Amino acid sequence: MSTFIVPLVTLSLETHPNADSLSIAKAGLKQCVVKTKDFKNEALAVYLPVDSIADSEHPLLGFLGGKRVKACKLRGVISEGLLIPWREVEGYLVNTLRMQPQSIAKVKILGRNFAGILRVKRWADTTLRFSSGIYELSNTNFKKYTDIEHLSNYNEVIAFGTEVNITEKLHGTSARYAIIDNTALIGSRSKQLAVKGHSKTVWNFCYTKYSIEEKLRILQDRYKTDVAIYGEIAGPKVQDLHYGQVEPAFFVYDIMVSGKYLPPVKAFQLAEELGLPVVPQLKNGPFNEEDLGLRLGNSLLSDKHVREGIVVKPLKPSWDMKLGRIILKVVSEDYLIRKGAVDIRE
Repeated sequence: MSTFIVPLVTLSLETHPNADSLSIAKAGLKQCVVKTKDFKNEALAVYLPVDSIADSEHPLLGFLGGKRVKACKLRGVISEGLLIPWREVEGYLVNTLRMQPQSIAKVKILGRNFAGILRVKRWADTTLRFSSGIYELSNTNFKKYTDIEHLSNYNEVIAFGTEVNITEKLHGTSARYAIIDNTALIGSRSKQLAVKGHSKTVWNFCYTKYSIEEKLRILQDRYKTDVAIYGEIAGPKVQDLHYGQVEPAFFVYDIMVSGKYLPPVKAFQLAEELGLPVVPQLKNGPFNEEDLGLRLGNSLLSDKHVREGIVVKPLKPSWDMKLGRIILKVVSEDYLIRKGAVDIRE
């Protein structure tokens, strides 16, 4: 799961085409519909992303009534998240937290995460999702998949012109399968599951459906070391988007050999050689601003479903000192406002 960031941002206002009293505030890749008078002569704001939630008695954010922030359309324009003018945030820091000017100056930094200072958290759906499996003590070498951060929070990490792989981001649940120390392992994003005798989970179901252990053994024999396959399980009874599948389906998005991720082109080539489906491919080539538009439209798996977004990673596996492994996502605003949304996270 990505880091929850409530950043201080710069913004610019554009005229709302359908409402004289409203404006469209642009903050990087995000946009929010705001009351024009609230942001007059205001160039800074704190951005609360979708799914932000605060206590109903919060001195600054109590107007939310303890409900989470959602994406919506306001007079025909998509509004993604919520912007709080800096002067209101500063008033909270002074009047509620009793911060002194020198302390405020230290936190008034573009990109600074105000989640802790403002006591804002990410909403979590606690609904039980799938049939329970039997958990096992986690093997420390059975690596969890990389937490994919939002490109809008790290837009300097992948420079335009960088050779990248761009894939469609599917709305399902993460799965990982591995051979570690010659032992087959199954896992969701965060839990290791028993391999045999508990086939009611979608992870075990796909393990059997795609003969995953057989495919892992082929990789192990080729590389003579530990191997792991990572992907997304999507389909009926997983989330609200079933992508035209009649039963849960597994789509590979990464392969790890001896603790290191393979270059994406190689990983997808191997998956296809093994007869495993892969996430929809959108581009291999130099990254440019127009590529951000690939987040929009319908899924390549089913034109009846909106695309969740895109995942961008360099063709050559790369690392950043602040981020770690370089892999970023851009989420579609149309996906955020879809009807009947279900987004249950592990």
